[in-house]
Amino acid sequence: MNEESNFFRKVNSKSGFTLTETLSTLLIISLVGIMISAGIGTAIKVYCQVTKYAEAQMLLSTTMILLEDELIYAEPSTIKVSSSKDAITFCHIEDGEKTIFEKKDNGKNKGIWISYDGPNGNIVTEKLVSYEEKESIYIDWKIDDPESQTDKTMVIPINLSVVDDSEVILPIDLTIQTLKAE
Repeated sequence: MNEESNFFRKVNSKSGFTLTETLSTLLIISLVGIMISAGIGTAIKVYCQVTKYAEAQMLLSTTMILLEDELIYAEPSTIKVSSSKDAITFCHIEDGEKTIFEKKDNGKNKGIWISYDGPNGNIVTEKLVSYEEKESIYIDWKIDDPESQTDKTMVIPINLSVVDDSEVILPIDLTIQTLKAE
C-alpha cells in the first residue's frame, strides 16, 4: 500500500523535470537518431555496391563460359574479327557459321548476341547471355586480333567488362584457345 501511495503522489504532484533535463534528453535522443540513420544509410549504400559487384561477377563469369563454349570449337582458319573489334565470325566445327557481336539499339548497348543458321535455313539471333532487363548494366567487349598458336590452333584475346551507366564495374582480359583442327 505504501508503494501505491508513492505512485499516486508522484502522478498528482505538480513538480516535473527541469528544462535542462528535458533538453538534455532531447539532445541525446536526437544524436542517437542521427547515428542510427547515418548507419542505415551507409549500410544500404554498401549493400547496393556489393550486390552490383556480385551481379557483375555472375554476368561476367557466365559470359566467359558461353564465349569459350562457342569459340573453342571454331575452325582456326575461319575466324574473322570485325574492323570495329566488336564482332567475330567463325565456322563452328559442328554447327556451321556463327557470328558473335555487340548489339546496339539507338546508341545504347544491348549486350553480346549470337547469330547462326537455325532449322529450315532461318537465321537465328539471340542474346548470348540472358540477364535481368536492366537498362544500365551490360557486357562490353573488344576482340583483339587472333594469334596463331600453331597451324592448327588459334588464340583469341578478348577484353570483357561489365558496365553500369558508363562506369566499368569489373574488367577482365580473357584468352580463348581453339581446339586442334583435324
